[in-house]
Amino acid sequence: RGAPHIRTADPRLSDTADGVIAKGLARDPDRRYATAGAFAAALSDAVHDPVTRVLRPIIASSSGRWPRLDTLLALGVVLAILIGVVLFFAKFPTTTVGGTNPTATPTSAIAGPGIPRVTGLKLDQAINTLEGAGFHASWDVGSSLQGAPCTVGTQSPAAGASAARGTTVDLRYVSGKDCTKKSD
Repeated sequence: RGAPHIRTADPRLSDTADGVIAKGLARDPDRRYATAGAFAAALSDAVHDPVTRVLRPIIASSSGRWPRLDTLLALGVVLAILIGVVLFFAKFPTTTVGGTNPTATPTSAIAGPGIPRVTGLKLDQAINTLEGAGFHASWDVGSSLQGAPCTVGTQSPAAGASAARGTTVDLRYVSGKDCTKKSD
């Protein structure tokens, strides 16, 4: 059983147009047109039949050079969403949870904020402050420093210096008992 004839929907259409559509919709591939171009040519010939002039606007509108306005609008909206997603995710840092990302851009290539002032703070507070700001800390007892035990006497690079995130700040502190959780 084949596809229904289009003349059942509109009896004003000609037998020629009905035959072209029926052949284009045939179930057996050997009974259909060999190419889409052959089908289009046959349909074009049927359009010239006075009874099937109704099909001309349909064929003419599908052969335009420019996409329809709603298609362009939909493409524009999709493009805007994609750009928004890219910009949104570009704001996230390139580190992983629990550590740094080994494939990330080297920190020396990224300009960062100034180094916070940690002199005068207890060593544990100074380390936490630096790590919270994205820096690393190394520390050692300063042999000639005076002041309260376990306080930071000097830092290098100096406070306020511009440095990349991940830069190590060297701390010298006044010797004391149990200055850090790690052994001195």
